[in-house]
Amino acid sequence: MTTEAPGSPSSNATYEEKDIFVKWHEDDDMAKCYILASMTNVLQQQPQELSTATDIMARVKEMFGEQNRTTRKLVIKGLVCTKTVEGTPAREHMLKMIAYFNKLDVLQPSSLDSES
Repeated sequence: MTTEAPGSPSSNATYEEKDIFVKWHEDDDMAKCYILASMTNVLQQQPQELSTATDIMARVKEMFGEQNRTTRKLVIKGLVCTKTVEGTPAREHMLKMIAYFNKLDVLQPSSLDSES
């Protein structure tokens, strides 16, 4: 959920304005449930004080965003520095290179990384 929370409707707000407010909060609660359900128990305790799904995702990014970048850098370094070993089949070298590319594919920057 990336939209800002709508302000509290005034006492003379239309039914549509009130409905938008209620729907946004219901959707945000559902998003928070999905996020928290996908975390381990230890991680679930971290964002309890955060009020919206956007806040929780920002905290998760703070916790793990740098780790993912560091891992990608190490994999790229391994890929660039890999050399064939004399006497070993080319197949082994190619499998090693494919493994590095697969790791990079898994570690590709997410939409969260591109926001920073």
